[in-house]
Amino acid sequence: MSGYIDRRGDTVIPVGKYWYCESDTIREWGFVWLRPEQRENRYDLCIAIDRKDRKLFNAYWFDNGPDYPSEGLFRIRDDRGRIGYADTTGRIVIRPRFRAAYPFRGGQAEVALRAWEQRDGEYTYWQSDRWFLIDRKGRKIGQE
Repeated sequence: MSGYIDRRGDTVIPVGKYWYCESDTIREWGFVWLRPEQRENRYDLCIAIDRKDRKLFNAYWFDNGPDYPSEGLFRIRDDRGRIGYADTTGRIVIRPRFRAAYPFRGGQAEVALRAWEQRDGEYTYWQSDRWFLIDRKGRKIGQE
């Protein structure tokens, strides 16, 4: 179990409130792992909270932890499992609305509104018949 204190040593997030704190410091926001009894849906294993302990969004789970930033944005999920993007300040930049979404590369990301997961042994991947590209503001690029 872990928690957060501020520079003066005052408790910001008490030890034991969450199962695990992803970072050793919470400046404006941070990821925390919820205990099983705190989870309301399958997507809130790990959530982002602000310094006032308010939930910001669910982490998009990738490689055993929250998604990595790519070009300053990382994937997030809403409570229904839809994927969007937040920036490294914790601000939601593209609201969750995609069923499948890849990290940004070259200022664009490949996404799908309708998709399903396929399994191949230990690997999972998305299938969709309607992929398209978006820019960093969530606007569609080119043809569908």
